[in-house]
Amino acid sequence: MLVLNRFDDLPDFIQQIGVLAECTLTHCGARDAILAEALVPQLADDAPRVTLRNGVVAYNDKAVIDGLNWQVNPGEHWQIVGPNGAGKSMLLSLVTGDHPQGYSNNLTLFGIRRGSGETIWDIKQHIGYVSSSLHLDYRVSANVRTVILSGFFDSVGLYQAVSERQKALARLGMDNALADAPFHSLS
Repeated sequence: MLVLNRFDDLPDFIQQIGVLAECTLTHCGARDAILAEALVPQLADDAPRVTLRNGVVAYNDKAVIDGLNWQVNPGEHWQIVGPNGAGKSMLLSLVTGDHPQGYSNNLTLFGIRRGSGETIWDIKQHIGYVSSSLHLDYRVSANVRTVILSGFFDSVGLYQAVSERQKALARLGMDNALADAPFHSLS
């Protein structure tokens, strides 16, 4: 028996799969049948990962984000830049499910329309998100690479083995000097 958190990590020799959700065995059967079910291919198909149509976030009738159309497709990597107060963190909080105005927008995440009964954890299980404020308060010293990799595990620090695929995804164009720098040294 092999217990894993991600379908991507399934070795080719595995023939039977059981899916545990909230301590209940929800699906059980042949590998191909389970992987073909709607629950699993959310990340395996070519559907956009994030779709925001005419996005609006406002405070006291002042729009901070107004009419934003944004789509993130499979295999794309995005860098969101701008000055302080531009709305970068706000946009990400819409995607991670942490912003309450995410429910009032036309927002689809991993094939699930926001506000359709999903939980924040249904969304976050597909996102490697690193909270800079959480890591700045973390008292143990960690390098930039470790902080980024911890986003795959919803942890502060690494307590699980990291796959080669995760290491490759976490490079983000960084050279080793930046990746090995202490996270606390970043601006």
